[in-house]
Amino acid sequence: MIARVSLPFRMLLALTPLLVTSCGGDGGTGNTLCSGPLCPAASVEVTVSGSTTLSSIGATVQLQAVARDASGGAQLLPTFAWSSSDENVITVDQTGLATAVAAGTADVSATTDNQQGSAVLVVDPAVGTIEVTPVGPLTLLDAGETLSLAAVAKDTGGSEIADV
Repeated sequence: MIARVSLPFRMLLALTPLLVTSCGGDGGTGNTLCSGPLCPAASVEVTVSGSTTLSSIGATVQLQAVARDASGGAQLLPTFAWSSSDENVITVDQTGLATAVAAGTADVSATTDNQQGSAVLVVDPAVGTIEVTPVGPLTLLDAGETLSLAAVAKDTGGSEIADV
């Protein structure tokens, strides 16, 4: 008599090789290497989609992270905690979207399984416009007469640039 095996059990048997991790010694030093999609991360790589220099306040750039096991294989669906070394310069949300807040430099990091990777981002707002006030035709009637003017530099996104 032939035993019937249920479809869920057959699927589990078929997927088992994909879920298997392998562990092995390193020749007696006591370090165990684990490789496979279910092993803890041994390293984290962070990459930037686009330029690492943001030229206006409010500009964004997407970062991606990959967790790798001891053999260099990518982990399946790791969860990352994102952070910025200086949130006054760059903020980052939990999807890895970094936003420029002010001129400066910050490290943006992704952490999983106590492993961390990072990328350096620079906010260097380029002057797009300079606004001078007061505006309009100005008339000076006497020799030696002066008039005070104020100027404000704005980046290409229209945000004011401090200390220019």
